[in-house]
Amino acid sequence: MKEETTIKCIKHNRLAHLCDHGGHYTIYAHDEDHAMEDIKRVFPTGKANDMNWFIASTSGVHGTYETLDDIEEQLKNPNIEEYGEDYIPTLTFQIIMPRMVCVSYGNVQVKNQDDVDYLRGLISSTVNAIADTQYHNISKSKE
Repeated sequence: MKEETTIKCIKHNRLAHLCDHGGHYTIYAHDEDHAMEDIKRVFPTGKANDMNWFIASTSGVHGTYETLDDIEEQLKNPNIEEYGEDYIPTLTFQIIMPRMVCVSYGNVQVKNQDDVDYLRGLISSTVNAIADTQYHNISKSKE
């Protein structure tokens, strides 16, 4: 039995756990209300690796151009007049699974400084993971 999820398979327009294609060559969408839980399931240690990368502030058609710097400022100094008391900042993101040729995307609610710190660590480890996996593909300078 597959675990229940809020992640939606774009190809089949249904919940991912109802699809039987194994996740290869697929695009998934995350539900904003559960995106942080989904991200933590993919990255239980809070670190990216050669199998899973996290890219933030992807904007495009699915969100805003906000960065973690913007969100951190909003959390420290909320603009209640502009956004209201119940406003929760969101960050657009993509999770890239290069070996599966799989991408998932969405907006994640960033509710507090712990969320900011977790996501910053995830982005930092993604940069390192990409560099590690691509090191031998970069042209070596001639000295």
